[in-house]
Amino acid sequence: MITTFVGEMRNKSQQIMNIDPRFEIYCNMADTTNAGDALDRLIEIYINACGVSLGERSVAACACYYWIYRYKEEYPNLPESLTIKDVMALRSKRYKQNKESIDKYDIAYLAPKKILRVTPLMLDDYTDEGVRTALCMGILFYVMSLFEKETE
Repeated sequence: MITTFVGEMRNKSQQIMNIDPRFEIYCNMADTTNAGDALDRLIEIYINACGVSLGERSVAACACYYWIYRYKEEYPNLPESLTIKDVMALRSKRYKQNKESIDKYDIAYLAPKKILRVTPLMLDDYTDEGVRTALCMGILFYVMSLFEKETE
């Protein structure tokens, strides 16, 4: 399933740019990655980027969409409209303790071309394979969904 998805994404991304080869490596690990663990890693990136980097915070938030989808498959009683802030409230002690200050920071829309250019820079900063898997699979899912919306 993931290999087909990565192949489709590669074909579509060729329209705008060459995709970093690390995306395929880490996306192939996504099937064996726990959604909750991936979300925890992305939440840490988001919280650490508050007041520091709008770009990193936005990439982390965008990457969460896929993992929230997977998380809801594991916990079908969760609301359909679950957001990153909802997940942070469920899973992050740090968020709960600092909610007011974290909620002051928002995210920005990143176009597919930009997000595919920014994410590899983050891969250079984060050496943990779990973080890289969470970022790569999440961003490919996000960008693919943007492509699908454009073609509707």
